[in-house]
Amino acid sequence: RDDATLNPDQYAIRVCDREVARSEARADRWLAILPNDQAVRSLDGEETREPVFGLPAVWIAAEQKLQAEQQGCTVVDCSSVIITHLGEVLKQCSVDLLTHQAVVEMLQDLRATSPALVDENFPQRIPTSQLQRVLCELLQEDIGVGCFEQIVEAVVWHGGTHRTFADIYEDVHRQLVPSILRGYKSSTHRVPAIFLQPEGGGSAVSGEAGSRLPELANQLIRRLRDITTDEMRPVVVVPARDRRWMSRLLRRALGESACVLSDAEAVDNPDLYIIDCIRRVEDTSSTPEVHDDSADLNQRAVTDRESTSGTSAAEWNM
Repeated sequence: RDDATLNPDQYAIRVCDREVARSEARADRWLAILPNDQAVRSLDGEETREPVFGLPAVWIAAEQKLQAEQQGCTVVDCSSVIITHLGEVLKQCSVDLLTHQAVVEMLQDLRATSPALVDENFPQRIPTSQLQRVLCELLQEDIGVGCFEQIVEAVVWHGGTHRTFADIYEDVHRQLVPSILRGYKSSTHRVPAIFLQPEGGGSAVSGEAGSRLPELANQLIRRLRDITTDEMRPVVVVPARDRRWMSRLLRRALGESACVLSDAEAVDNPDLYIIDCIRRVEDTSSTPEVHDDSADLNQRAVTDRESTSGTSAAEWNM
């Protein structure tokens, strides 16, 4: 809707009456997203930033479109810029939009094709709020909920009022692993994995009450930053007790979600192959300074890459 506080070329995106994004769109221009900073100087237009990922870009006239494409730019029209931005914002705010009433309506839609699944379980045996909480947790891990019926069946199978939510969610997550991994398969149709293995099968969390991040986890964060590309999106395998904690940690440290599996979910999974294994070792020497602001480091770690490249998860666990 119109907003007098916005400039003529500005738009704002609001969720639940709260502004969550604001940018500019030139209706008579095309947005050339640049492959490198050098291309900025060769295009005649208004320099800006692509609103979703912050990439360098230039608003150009229509007659420059061919030139920009020949220089390797991605060129999109004004409407596509706004639609892409809106889609990303909706994805980021999906948890806010998934209200209790929205879940009730989703169940009503599911009743049309699977009446017994809904009528025999909701809300008599499984509280609708429990399903809502599972869906929100999945979205926070950047796991799509399009396979709604599969998720509902998993909640029905594992849910109920007699179990803790953490146990219910982890069981649901384990059941969804095959669907989750489809989006991470490489060109070889397998999924690269980095294993995080604390010494003696312990926890990756250390320090009093698990409040400190060990160097082991920092090694993992640095490794992911080094190797993650559009073509290489490794999943992370950690001890079961650390899975949800590590997922949250990586989301904060990397600014985006990473797929984190428990070791129980990875065992004998033919889709996984190990590209790296990070292990903790005992070291009585002083802790070295590490330039990483994400946590207070109190342990040492090493990255063991010996003969792990290409190793399957099944072979690793033999």
